[in-house]
Amino acid sequence: MGKGYSLIVFILLIILLNGCQSKQNNEDKSLSNNTQNSEQNMDLIKNAKTTTFPASYQKSGNHTNIDIQSVNPQKAYFIEGCARSLELDFETIGRTLIPESEIGEVDIEAKQILSKKMVDDTFYEKMFGWGKDSFSYYTYHGSELFSSIVDERKADDYNLPLYEQEKTFSFGSAEEALEDIKARLNAFGIAIDDTYLVHTYYLSHETLKQQESHYDMEGNQEEGEYKTDWSEEDDAYMFYISQTYCDLPDYHIVEGMSVRAEDSSAQIIVMYGKEGILYMKVQNIGIYEMGTKQIELLPFETVAESVLRYFDDILDNAAYEVTDARLICDYAPSLKAGDEKTLCPVWAFHVIETNDGDIPVNYELRVNASTGTVLQ
Repeated sequence: MGKGYSLIVFILLIILLNGCQSKQNNEDKSLSNNTQNSEQNMDLIKNAKTTTFPASYQKSGNHTNIDIQSVNPQKAYFIEGCARSLELDFETIGRTLIPESEIGEVDIEAKQILSKKMVDDTFYEKMFGWGKDSFSYYTYHGSELFSSIVDERKADDYNLPLYEQEKTFSFGSAEEALEDIKARLNAFGIAIDDTYLVHTYYLSHETLKQQESHYDMEGNQEEGEYKTDWSEEDDAYMFYISQTYCDLPDYHIVEGMSVRAEDSSAQIIVMYGKEGILYMKVQNIGIYEMGTKQIELLPFETVAESVLRYFDDILDNAAYEVTDARLICDYAPSLKAGDEKTLCPVWAFHVIETNDGDIPVNYELRVNASTGTVLQ
């Protein structure tokens, strides 16, 4: 995708942006500081019954094949709870990420802040935009690096695994970068502790150069957009930081957005390089309140049977391959007004659908882990 087109997309996204937290460790089942921390809750967690799942699962139906090599996690528990949105002062956050001396325009109605400085009189050096429960901070340098990153699994050119090899870049370690990010987020009102799930990727300039790709809206390669001066100055870390509840990552469905149980759906995404934060996206941070009742999780085999029946009941000629299963925290569908959302355990299955003569399509199917009901 070309740099110009990327910028246009970014501007549209931040204008259209208008639209819970705690990782319990299975060993000590401790509560996060974003969950109501009562003695009653501690006792409930300590005495919670854990359900064990198979390491892998295989079964075939009429035109469905389930072949899951790794069921994640191997054991879990879930206690009823609800989440409400964490309120943040987005304008103040934007004025922190873009210092006052660098700000060229603040548009409260459009919910965006733009820097004075531009690159080639075409691209803003820095941009910040916000919506109802989210904000995005963007730098021109960050956009250059994003031309080499595809973090959605549904994409044919998904390439995050290429950045998994641990590295320490000349400007500092990943641990030092993460500590700086935590400090910045804490100043914004987001306390990151060890209850968060953090996945780190190492964006070496060599791999970034190899993976760089630019196409226009018609799918034509734009040769003139390619970066010609890749160097160690472009090395960066990428952090995908997710909230958890009952030790399950929170990848809850958000109305009007594509959400999957994967890194690209993390509540916090940060790119960090020699200059500091090059990109930051924060969305739908929740504050969890734990209830008093444990929710029983179905055996995995029962849930998998629901998946098998669901696809085998579809009257078409497609073949369905189910290759991955992950237990996550989601928000239960609700017709109630208000901010408070009910938390529920959900199995997210990765599905590849193939029709004769058509390109395979991959997507996610979610099933309620306590009822076996197919959600989508």
